[in-house]
Amino acid sequence: MTNVFDYIYLRVHNFAIGRDGTPASYASGILSAIQAMTVYTTVVCIELIFSKDLSMYYDNTILIPFVIVVIVFNLIRYFSPSRIEKLKSKWADEKPKDKRKRGLAIVLFAMFVILFPVIVGIAENNF
Repeated sequence: MTNVFDYIYLRVHNFAIGRDGTPASYASGILSAIQAMTVYTTVVCIELIFSKDLSMYYDNTILIPFVIVVIVFNLIRYFSPSRIEKLKSKWADEKPKDKRKRGLAIVLFAMFVILFPVIVGIAENNF
């Protein structure tokens, strides 16, 4: 799974280079949000599959420190310039067609992990 998150970080970092003064921080924040939402989407899927309410096991006093730990972990892992160079060299020979496919997969994955819990929440409360 770290390969997936490494690739997402690299692509977001490369996207932010010309648009943001601190692409490492920007990429780390986006990656942290995707990781946190992935965990939350997994919890929502477990709740749906097993028809259990797991909200008693998590609340803001657990979720906020978890997100902070994820952000700190990502900053430590990705903030060094040598790490970026390693990631760039790892995917240096990527074909443009593969790059587009993987970029689309990243966008669709991010949309899924953000929208799925929202749709489930709306459906459970309105229907």
